[in-house]
This record gives sequence, structure tokens and C-alpha cells, in this order.
Amino acid sequence: MGRPKSSANRDLPPRMTRRTLKGGRVLYYYRTRTGGAIALGADLAEAKLKWADLEQRGVVAPRSGWLAVSARYRREGLAGKAVKTQHEYAAGLDRLDAAFGKATLEQIKPAHIREYLDRRTAKIAGNREIALLSAVFNWARERGITDAPNPCAGVRKHHEAGRDIYVTDEQYQALWDAATPELQDALDLARLTGQRPADVRKMRRDDIRDGHLWVRQGKTGARVGIAITGELATVVDRILRRPRTATGPWLVQTDKGQPLTHTMLRTRFDDARETSGQKWQFRDLRSKAATDVDDVRRAQELLGHSTEATTAGIYRRRRGNKVAPVR
Repeated sequence: MGRPKSSANRDLPPRMTRRTLKGGRVLYYYRTRTGGAIALGADLAEAKLKWADLEQRGVVAPRSGWLAVSARYRREGLAGKAVKTQHEYAAGLDRLDAAFGKATLEQIKPAHIREYLDRRTAKIAGNREIALLSAVFNWARERGITDAPNPCAGVRKHHEAGRDIYVTDEQYQALWDAATPELQDALDLARLTGQRPADVRKMRRDDIRDGHLWVRQGKTGARVGIAITGELATVVDRILRRPRTATGPWLVQTDKGQPLTHTMLRTRFDDARETSGQKWQFRDLRSKAATDVDDVRRAQELLGHSTEATTAGIYRRRRGNKVAPVR
């Protein structure tokens, strides 16, 4: 039996070790069977990818080892996904690596999925992580890495109650009044177009063509041209005319012409929410937009959903159905 790892390296994959230099810099190494060491670099994520390459050469683990598949998925499966999605998936893979790192895909069974869900204290996060494991498993099956059945099939996840919040005009105005000018622009664009926060941040001045604001949705790739009329026309005109120290190409930008990052939008929104005493979230404006449109078909086109059923679920849940009395 091999010598057990030191406590400083037990969080790393088999045969990977770390070395801390005098200046505090950490380097990672791969220990070969002959006792040699292969340098993997200072970045842990990159080191794991290099480790996986060595594993796939048959040095230690089979090709279907979870860590090898996880590392390959990071490299190939995440390519092309939105930056935010990549960060979320990478964090989920880190947790799955810790739980299933010693197993091959063939060794992971439904009972292990159930145990993972039961042990996970953050229940909703656990659901997301198991959904990710299922996606990785299917990805591996498509590439012939394994032909084992997906162990997540038939395993019930924790119950999730859907958000049932409708932001009233009064609640919206209270937070809007406490917001910075660039946040006010983002709020108004989200409320009137029904687009996701990330898509609102990416809106540019040159997206305005032929009297429409054209949006390429990051999540679905759907392309939506929103007519610039009514209140939206007033908001767009206000944004374009506002004097600034510098002006960039974005619709939502700071006084210095810089676009709002995810963190900048979140910080400004949290500050305005605390000041105004509101509890709703920025993403609730998408549901508000769907609800405020009287026609479900129009709401579907605005939000870019592929079916009316998706939109109708949001629409009816937040407003309810209007019906006539019996007599």
C-alpha cells in the first residue's frame, strides 16, 4: 500500500502535490510512479487540466475516472458558454470533484446521488450540482467515454418553490428613486424590455437600428428586435442625451463611459434596495415585464421564450387568471 498523502495535499487529486515557496507562492506537481515530479504550474485550475492529461495517458486512472472526465469537461464542455455560467459550473465541478474524485463513472450509482443530495446542506445548490453531474455524464456518454446509464435518472431532487413575487409599480418607484443614474437606466430597460440582467448590461447604442433595439440573448441565442416606442422611446432618449464626462458605446454606462460589470450592477442595486427598504431582486423585473403585458403571445415574443407554455407559467403565477362570475 502506498504512503498516505500529507494533510496539506489531501484536497488534491491522486499524485498531485503542492509546494509553498518562501515568498508564499504555491506550485503544483505530479508525482510519477518512478518517484519523479512533473511541474504543473502555479494555477490550480490549469494544474488540474495538466493532471487530467497525464491521467488520460494511462499513468494512473482509467479514462472514465470522474476527475479525468471533469477536467476534460472544463476544457471542452465549458467552451462557448457565458462567462457567468463557466464560473458557476466550475464551482459546481469543484464540489463534485471532492465528492466523486476517487470513482469512475461506472462506479457512480443512483444511491450515491441520493446520498450526495441528502448530505448537502445547501439543498438548492445541491440540486444544481447534481444537474451538472448529469450533464457531464451525458456529455461523456455521447463521446464514448462510458456506456454506463446516467445515475441521476429517477433520483428526486429537493423540492424548489418557484419565486412568486410581483414587483408593483410603487415598489419599483421606491427603489428607482434611491438608485444611481446608471442603475435607473438599467432598471428601466429591464422593466420595459423584459431582458435578463446580463443582456441589459450588454445593450449598445449601435444595437438601435430601424426604430428597434436589437438584443441577442446570451442564454438562448434568440434575437429580439424591440420597437422603440412609448415609454421605452422616452427612456432611450434620456439615456442618449444625458451629459457625461466621457461616453462609451453602451446604453448602460457610468459617468466615465464604462460599462457596468456584474459586480457593479449588483453593488449599486443592493445599495438602492437597502436604502429603499425593498426586498425584490433585479431578476424579478423580467417576470414583471411578462405579467404587465396583457397578451401571453406578446410576452413570449418579448422574452424570447421558445413556447407560450414557459411564458404562461410565469404570467399566470404572478397575476392569476381573470374570469367572469357564474352569473
